[in-house]
Amino acid sequence: MKKIYLLLILALFSTNLVAQNGKDVLIWAEKMPEFKGGDFALRKYVADHIRYPDILGEVDIRGTVYLRFVVTETGLVTNIEVTKGLDPVLDEEAVRVVKSLPNNFIAGEQNGKKVSVWYSLPVVFDY
Repeated sequence: MKKIYLLLILALFSTNLVAQNGKDVLIWAEKMPEFKGGDFALRKYVADHIRYPDILGEVDIRGTVYLRFVVTETGLVTNIEVTKGLDPVLDEEAVRVVKSLPNNFIAGEQNGKKVSVWYSLPVVFDY
């Protein structure tokens, strides 16, 4: 029973802020960042630019690389991280495509102010 109370107390006092390079980055915000054109446009961009690397040759690796990155208060994509990889070569390709995203994000907002927010994106390799 003491463990449950401790967890409840921790949950009440926890914050959704994470310090990243000296700046606060929210895990979630009242208004989350959005790619201009919405999720469909973001997924279309990724699908149009992702390439199955030739280096893998005939190896048939299919699955999803899970990424997260920061969308800054100005809509820029920074701090790209692989949170769950599939294969180092495919992970690198997923990161390459996210790095190439145009600066088409509408920044997240908290209390009426633009803020930096973590954004998660699955990248599917299924050709």
